[in-house]
Amino acid sequence: MALLYKDTLRGAIVRLADGAIIPKDPANADYQRALALYNADNSILDPADPLPKVYAAGQQISPAFVRTTSTTPTEIFAFTVPVATEFTGTVTVRGITDDIANLRLIRASFTVGRGLSNGAVFIPARVGGATVDVEKDRAVGTGGSWSMPTITIAGNVVSVKVIGPASPVNWLLTGSYETFVPLGI
Repeated sequence: MALLYKDTLRGAIVRLADGAIIPKDPANADYQRALALYNADNSILDPADPLPKVYAAGQQISPAFVRTTSTTPTEIFAFTVPVATEFTGTVTVRGITDDIANLRLIRASFTVGRGLSNGAVFIPARVGGATVDVEKDRAVGTGGSWSMPTITIAGNVVSVKVIGPASPVNWLLTGSYETFVPLGI
């Protein structure tokens, strides 16, 4: 029999046909149907993906390096937001041209969340506020088009991209983050 459900390790399973999140609750009729199928043929349940390797509050982001030579946006950091998780991060992005004549430093913070049945979304720092708070933005030199790094969400993946001038730029991203997972999920 084909895989019909996926375990989440968070007190729920996902019905693969429609993406429905089914709580592991004995009173839930959908869960009872899944159990009956599983007991008849245990190959219908896809095991849960392993939890992220680093899964705790106050963690450092490993330094990420990238070199750009054009104005094409280039990803320097990305991560997938797990189900039922709130993630708050602060990143510092530094860019420096090869001749060390042009420098850019940007520090920004952001919060994203993902529920049991929805994709990842930004959580503004305040009602009506921006989804990304820029804390510092410093530039030295006349390096041309120093665009702000972008922090975006596509599906459940948060991505940080840098956009430098047409000349070569060496970028470094550092930062830290905290996660929150409600108990019992």
